[in-house]
Amino acid sequence: MPRRPGARNLEDGAGRRSRPRDDPEERMNAETFEIIVRGELSPMITDELEGFHVVSSRSGSTRLRGVVPDQARLVGVLDLLRGLNVEIEAVTHVPGP
Repeated sequence: MPRRPGARNLEDGAGRRSRPRDDPEERMNAETFEIIVRGELSPMITDELEGFHVVSSRSGSTRLRGVVPDQARLVGVLDLLRGLNVEIEAVTHVPGP
């Protein structure tokens, strides 16, 4: 069957653009978030949160900060915390410069 001019053939992968994981364009779209959780997190848990680091840990709560490339990654981090029975108190977008 003839294709329309300019139509992409998705069956053979033509017209798709796959970006490498360290693509500068993707980093430009990345956003910084802070997540505040109840309690102090063990190193075992913080090691699982790739891209996030502990900004401060006070008695009763821990503040994490990290850069996420997209909403799916943020949801994945939140799901991981929930799956580890970590109570999430707040999620805040940190505006860029």
